[in-house]
Amino acid sequence: MALEDRCVWRQAAKGDKIVDRWDEGRDVLFIATGAVEVVNYVSGLKISHDIIGAGGYVGEIAALDGEERSAIIVATNECVVARMAPEVFRELLRDNPAIAEKVLVRLARIVRQCNLRIKILSAPQLGA
Repeated sequence: MALEDRCVWRQAAKGDKIVDRWDEGRDVLFIATGAVEVVNYVSGLKISHDIIGAGGYVGEIAALDGEERSAIIVATNECVVARMAPEVFRELLRDNPAIAEKVLVRLARIVRQCNLRIKILSAPQLGA
């Protein structure tokens, strides 16, 4: 069966919450058209982590480790997403080392971005 046939396809309108941080699902979402924003809220303030456009994906962390979601995914405009079950995603990575390597590089980038944010937030305030 083709990978696209192993996904559940969904359309979303601008502003639709596609994934909530507290969702129990662990699917990976592939952005077919449009774009999504990866966000969290801290004390009511929106923190934008990334904008992912067509050809990108989100949700790989929860699919890989089985833990809860780490962010909220919101459609920034009309989009189409394909939801892939975590076991299908892991099978895809096992069967395709080149794809697995790209996912690893992306995960490394996420870790580096988090480290930078920690440094910025941990630095003494200038002029204080």
